[in-house]
Amino acid sequence: MTHRLIFVALALAPMFVHAQDKGMVQAAEAACGPKGAHLKARFIPEVGEIAQAAAGVAQVYVIDPAHWPTPHLQIGVDGKWSGLLRGRSHLMLTLPPGAHHFCARIPSGFMRNQPSVFSMHLVKDETAYLFVAARHSTSDEDGVSPFVAMRQMNNDEGRFEVISTRRSVPGGQP
Repeated sequence: MTHRLIFVALALAPMFVHAQDKGMVQAAEAACGPKGAHLKARFIPEVGEIAQAAAGVAQVYVIDPAHWPTPHLQIGVDGKWSGLLRGRSHLMLTLPPGAHHFCARIPSGFMRNQPSVFSMHLVKDETAYLFVAARHSTSDEDGVSPFVAMRQMNNDEGRFEVISTRRSVPGGQP
């Protein structure tokens, strides 16, 4: 009897894992914008000082500091697409203070991936820095699996990367 229960539990385990994965993907997609969106951006050199956050809001720089050729990264916040990054570039976003859910994904090409999500609590009148970069992992089972790494940067690292990268603004050629 015990062996049968163990067999049934092991047989059903993949279904529960799949359900968890599906739930995680749905949560990640909720932080992104609509599926199938095609964003365009132009990239301009950032010159001068980093802007101070406006009174009553928080400012976030989302930065892809990669030096090598990288795929485009679509960036979403709280269910809306906010912009596009492509190696050595950054977005500047102004958001209300509080909890926010950031999404990053590679929208096309051989590195297309499921979205990655990162949550941050933003503070009024302060600037935060979010690192995003396309990566891939390898395993004997799956081959190459692309993903987007995301982490909060400290202020010194963030300021350095902002003045070292191009600013991404909506419009133009992707």
